[in-house]
Amino acid sequence: YTIGVSSGTNALYLALKASGVQSGDHVLVPCLSWLSTFTAVKRIGAEPVGVDIKEDLQIDLNCIEKKITKKTKAIIIVHFTGYLKNYDILKKLCKRKKIILIEDAAQSFGSKISNKPSGSFGDFACFSMNPMKVLAAIGDAGTVSTNDKYQSKKLKSFRYAGTINKELVFYPELNHKIDTLQSIILLENLKFFKKLIKKRIGNAKIYEKNLTNKIIKPPFRDNFQHVYYTYTILCNKRDKLKNYLNKKNIETSIQHPYLIYEHPGLKSSFNTKK
Repeated sequence: YTIGVSSGTNALYLALKASGVQSGDHVLVPCLSWLSTFTAVKRIGAEPVGVDIKEDLQIDLNCIEKKITKKTKAIIIVHFTGYLKNYDILKKLCKRKKIILIEDAAQSFGSKISNKPSGSFGDFACFSMNPMKVLAAIGDAGTVSTNDKYQSKKLKSFRYAGTINKELVFYPELNHKIDTLQSIILLENLKFFKKLIKKRIGNAKIYEKNLTNKIIKPPFRDNFQHVYYTYTILCNKRDKLKNYLNKKNIETSIQHPYLIYEHPGLKSSFNTKK
């Protein structure tokens, strides 16, 4: 069941709400992501608890269990840059400990590993489809997916002011509906999506072939499809390299320039030591 909503941020918020996450609960979150992963947790009233990442920029599975406490209600995994790992082990851990698993798949629509697509690991999967994304609308848009029919009904109510049949309020909420025009654009863009992915992979292979091995490049693996929302490298003397490339008229960006604990609105709440 996939429910259209007004943004990827709202998708995360509504997935947390449907999961029953509330004030006083903890949600494990990777330390590297876009702000919405954290602000959605804060707006639901819960506390984001940071988990370290690995060199591939994804959450470190070896660190997760150490962070789980009696207050842990959910875990959000982020497929950062469009990269996808196999999370079967984490699924088993969440099932054993009765913890909700949510995929922040904002950057990874179309990624696959062993024929398992992004969005197929969690209890909920949240996608962003704004103009920057791989599958893009022309404005803000998103979806939240679940295999649970009961949860899908709740989500449909949540996105429409908490109403049933658009009239009777059961769950007081705001308006999170997807815009009709964005829905039409997305349905059209889906027709060309596979060609777009092939083009992005082709561009990434050019980088892979021509960039020096002195930097850390996104990994290429068998039975894996990366969508390359961004082609992100790691290197020593990052700023020096960025300035050099800029002088050669080669554009680069830092993703993201502020670490989470540096944001005034998150500094007091984002606790990586819990």
